[in-house]
Parts: sequence; structure tokens; C-alpha cells
Amino acid sequence: MRRQQSKSHFFSRYLRIILFAFFVSGIAALLAIAAQKTWVWMQNPTAFPIKTIQIVGELTHVPPQQIQAITKTHLSGGFFSLQINSAKQAILALPWIADVSFRRVWPGQLDVYITEQKPVARFGKNGVLNADNVIFYPNANSIPDSLPTFYGEANQTALLLSYYQALNVLAQQLNLTVESLRVNTEQAWQLELSNHLRVQLGRTDALDRFRRFVAAYPKISAQSQKTMVSADLRYPDGIAVAYQ
Repeated sequence: MRRQQSKSHFFSRYLRIILFAFFVSGIAALLAIAAQKTWVWMQNPTAFPIKTIQIVGELTHVPPQQIQAITKTHLSGGFFSLQINSAKQAILALPWIADVSFRRVWPGQLDVYITEQKPVARFGKNGVLNADNVIFYPNANSIPDSLPTFYGEANQTALLLSYYQALNVLAQQLNLTVESLRVNTEQAWQLELSNHLRVQLGRTDALDRFRRFVAAYPKISAQSQKTMVSADLRYPDGIAVAYQ
């Protein structure tokens, strides 16, 4: 009798465990189905659409309205299914844009972070050199007039910038600036100052030659009432100067 009761109790307990397992499995299945349906619903572009596009960053050359229009045109999907790659590529195609990133803000806002190019000089006729020594080609009307102009090969940008910075510091001692800097295929240097004075520096010791010229400039300019228009520093023992 005791054995039958024990056996009955065992089967009853076993049945409860099986029923509980089925119950838990059923709940898990229902939750999985609900999660899947919720995920599918969230991927629907009409669910939580992007209603506001906020442009963030200091923009000088590209109007925020243009960025907003491009972003709106190329976006697809809602808040959870947003596809931004097309918008990113379209914005980066603008010459003045250096970088762009996006951040979603609940429930329906997209922040667009813009970094513009930082120009340091014109390069040749149509190019602009940025702070990373990369040449880009914006609309000519958008290039600031205050930039100096570099002339040389594309692989000489770092050298041109380095020389410009050193030469410009020296020119500022005369209350002038370097307006253009050129290095030709023979590695000969030439610059033009903000008073339109053209200076030939030659292939070697360009910085030392210009340093000596800056020191001698007040005395040279005082020797004539005429305007100095060019100076050739390539001579070992002197400077050839032309006046107008």
C-alpha cells in the first residue's frame, strides 16, 4: 500500500513538472512571437518616422538648408530602421565637407554633425589645400580671397606649407605677408609678398637667403624713392633689385 502511494506521488509530481515545462515553453514561444512582430513593426518606415533634422556644426561655406535638403532626400526608414549611408555619401560629395556623422534622438529627430574643410591655401588655379595637406576643388567663388596661393606638384603640399609658415613669419617682421609661394620642377623657390614684391629664392638655402633679405630690406628700400618690384637672392655676394 505504501509503495503504491509513493508511486502515485512520484507520477503526480512528474506530471506537474511536465505541465510546468509546457507552460514555460508556451510563454517563451508567445514572447518570441510578440518580439518578432514588434521588431517587424519597428522596421516599418511609417513607425516612428524622422520628423526633425537638426544640423550641428560651424558652417561657413555650406548653408544648413542645403544639408537638410540632401539629408531628407536620401534618408530612408524610420527611427529604428534608418538608412543613412546614401545621405552620408551625398553630403561628403560636397567639396567643402570634411566629415559627417549622425545621431538619432528619440522619438523622431536626427542630428547631423558637420565638419567643414579648414582651408590653409589655394593650390594652383582651382584647388584648395586643407589643414591635412589634402587638395580639394570647390566652386571658385567660394574660395576666400585671404588665402595665400601655392604652386607646385601635388606631392609637395607638405613641403610648401612648411616653407610658407617659416617664410611668412619672417615676412611679418616687415609688416608684410607671403601672398604666393611657388616651387618649380627644378626645386627653385619664388614668392610674392603682400606689397607685390616678387622674390627669387633659388634652389638652396631659401630660408637663410630670405632671412638675410629681411634684415637688409629697410636699407635697400631706403636707397630709392621708386617701388621695389623684384629681388633676386640667388647671388652669393649680393641681391639684384628692380624698381618701378
